[in-house]
Amino acid sequence: MLKNELPQLGTRLNQLAEVYERKAITAAALEVWFDALRSFALDAIFRILTDWPKEHQKMPTPADVCECMPGRVQSMKQASDEANRRATHEIAVARAAAIQPLAAEYCERHGIVTVADCMRHVRSFPPMPAGESRERIIARWRGIRNTRHAAYRLREMADQALANLHATAEREPGSDDE
Repeated sequence: MLKNELPQLGTRLNQLAEVYERKAITAAALEVWFDALRSFALDAIFRILTDWPKEHQKMPTPADVCECMPGRVQSMKQASDEANRRATHEIAVARAAAIQPLAAEYCERHGIVTVADCMRHVRSFPPMPAGESRERIIARWRGIRNTRHAAYRLREMADQALANLHATAEREPGSDDE
């Protein structure tokens, strides 16, 4: 809406005020309406104001008109949530793009082409050492889990690793053989 369209908006709002037996819209109130609706086209505003009496029993506010706009984000919180979601996604994509060459180089260096190759490679790692080394591994996973800046997926992996370590520590040898 343009500033020169204010008189038309004022006329329409005063017509609605008359229908709803409210006082006339002042110049100061019209400025507030303009500030709230300036990002919308006048014809879209008029469509909403024209249909308003068909469905509502009270005079509209600028917020009421904004809520009726097609394709409009419902609230500042939703807009903020959407912006945060997009930013988080962009960060994740950037991190994945940065890690991808390292992963490709690692796989090439170790001859990993398929998932089966990857599983064989992982199984070739030596078993987890007992005693003090095990405690260091647990301490490292706990540190990752408790790091505020660690990625969510990394913290999730740390939780899973700690759960697995805890489960294997409490299991009696041969207890799952039946």
